[in-house]
Formats: sequence, C-alpha cells, structure tokens
Amino acid sequence: MEQDLYNIWIDYIKDQATLAKLSPKQQSHLQTNKDNYLIIEDHLYYRKSSKERPRRVITEDKKEIILKALHQDEYSGHLGRKITVNKVRERYYWPGYRKDIEDYIRTCQICQQRGRPKKTEPLNPIKVDRPFDRIGIDIVGPLPMTTNRNQYIVVAMDYLTKWPEARALKKS
Repeated sequence: MEQDLYNIWIDYIKDQATLAKLSPKQQSHLQTNKDNYLIIEDHLYYRKSSKERPRRVITEDKKEIILKALHQDEYSGHLGRKITVNKVRERYYWPGYRKDIEDYIRTCQICQQRGRPKKTEPLNPIKVDRPFDRIGIDIVGPLPMTTNRNQYIVVAMDYLTKWPEARALKKS
C-alpha cells in the first residue's frame, strides 16, 4: 500500500471526510470494508472479522524489510511459500501479499541455488530398550558471553525419555 493511500485511509477512518482523494475503485473498497480497518496507536490495522486478531497494514516501503526478515533472516531459514505466507498472515496485511511473497521467493538467490530438498532415503528408527541406553550430546555456540564468561552450552538428551541436561561452558 502506498504511503499516501495509507494516510488517506487513516484520515477516512478517523473522520470519514477524505474520499474525494481516492479513485472510485478505492472509494468502493474502503466503504465496503471500513469495518475491517481500525487504528491502534496511529497505525492502520486490518481484520476480516471481530474474532480475528488485527494485523498491521504495511506500506510499500516496509514490505521488503518484512519479507527479508520472515524469509531470509538467519533465524527464518528460507522456508517455502506456504510457511512464509502463514508467517506474514499472522501479523501483517497489505493488498496482494500472497503474490508479493511468491515473487520474492521466486527471486531469492539462495532458494534458487539450493532448490527443493530431495526426499530419497527412508528414515531408519533407532531402537532403544531402556532409559539412558543411548544419549545424544551436542555443543551449542559460540553464544554471547555471559557475566560468568561462559560462551557455549553442552546439551545431552536421552533418546528414549527425551530427558534433557544442559550446562554452560567457557570453551568448546
């Protein structure tokens, strides 16, 4: 949504006097859906029904930032279109967000290089007879240094009971 249109919609919802600045199609849409839009702390929000949680309406200049954060950030993992759409739909709204997400993922260089994951091998379950018969151990880090100068975590988990144990470490 363009910033000018965003501001006009906020003005319309506040005082309903600015429709002359909109095209006939935009006027019709806004009048039909005005109950779906609300203002919270000077920001425009959208919800389809009163049971739905309001989602913040995003302007054109913020779309790229949000798509990058929800798809390309190191904690996002370049997940596919369906998951990215669901992540956007939880918090944000803009007209045509599904198409924008598809276009964004289609042009993501890392996703194009990696391609779809191949599922060729069946999983082989690990048989465990009793608790602590088999455990998995891993070291996580480096993490930000704590006040005790710890920077790593050693994690152990029992395969059968899923009992976790973790301890902080200064060095790996």
